Amino acid sequence: LMLLEYRGHGALIYRLIGNAIVDKLGTDFTGLCHLDIVPQTRRLQTAARYRDILAIPCGMSVHRALRTKYGAAVVLECLYLPLRDRRGAITQLIGSANVIRAYDRQTEWACSREQLHKISFIDLGAGTPAITPQPIAAA
Repeated sequence: LMLLEYRGHGALIYRLIGNAIVDKLGTDFTGLCHLDIVPQTRRLQTAARYRDILAIPCGMSVHRALRTKYGAAVVLECLYLPLRDRRGAITQLIGSANVIRAYDRQTEWACSREQLHKISFIDLGAGTPAITPQPIAAA
């Protein structure tokens, strides 16, 4: 489980990262800005996507290839859902992250990285962004 706080301009601060995620990835992102751990080449597009899901609001599923601190090459599936504050404004996201695939061979890993980021929006009753997200080339 993870909890992110929206700070404007697409910036999200990790307020809570559950032990299960920390154990899987070998890193605790608590207190970090999400955009600081996204490669520079993807920051503008990533910030825009998060602004979209908070503005509509809708959910988002992301498959991303990454290497854990343990050196394992994995595909991580993350699910993000918006949360309202007392005033009714969407100010946080709650999410989960699960390793859905681990790679043993470098060639297989390299080929798969080219096909990921896979992003899907989830309609929670208010619709989804008008544009269909395209896979983001790996940095």
